[in-house]
Amino acid sequence: MYWAPAWGMFLPIQLAGLYCIYSLFISPPAYWWAYTFLGYVCLMLLGISGCYHRLLSHRGFQTTVWRRRIILWFAMIAGQGSPIYWATIHRGYHHRYADTEHDPHTPEKGFWHAYTLWMFRFKRNYLSTRYVTDLIKDKEINFAHRHYMLIFWISHVLLLVISPTIWLWGVMLPAFIAYHSFALNNTF
Repeated sequence: MYWAPAWGMFLPIQLAGLYCIYSLFISPPAYWWAYTFLGYVCLMLLGISGCYHRLLSHRGFQTTVWRRRIILWFAMIAGQGSPIYWATIHRGYHHRYADTEHDPHTPEKGFWHAYTLWMFRFKRNYLSTRYVTDLIKDKEINFAHRHYMLIFWISHVLLLVISPTIWLWGVMLPAFIAYHSFALNNTF
């Protein structure tokens, strides 16, 4: 089973997010707040919370094939890992061992561990896919998992070519904010 490296998504999003924050003080583009708000709604609320968390991890609702594909793409470009990786950690480890030493992002191991370091300390080789057999059997989700990094980078390059402003303020800053929202939630 392929598990995407954390640095390949984490570092570019953090650098772009910091650049956006710096730019806010220097020369923010017109309507940056609208791009960021819309991007946050798409990436964080529909993508991560709606798709990865409610739809895939908890199977909380059903939707049409096209809606699922769209919110799955939103989640994938948010840079928090493949759908199977995210659901495996959430279903199999976070809920099963909430706030114990076996919870990957437990605050019991300290603030920085829960905030960020867990991604680099967590031994991906030991992840058991027995918690996500339904997702592995799903051809689209399995495809998204196997080609996660390719989809992530092609999507970001295409969005950058189409509109650097929308990519930076509508994708990268919202992904930065979404990551830090979840990190703060894990920590506290």
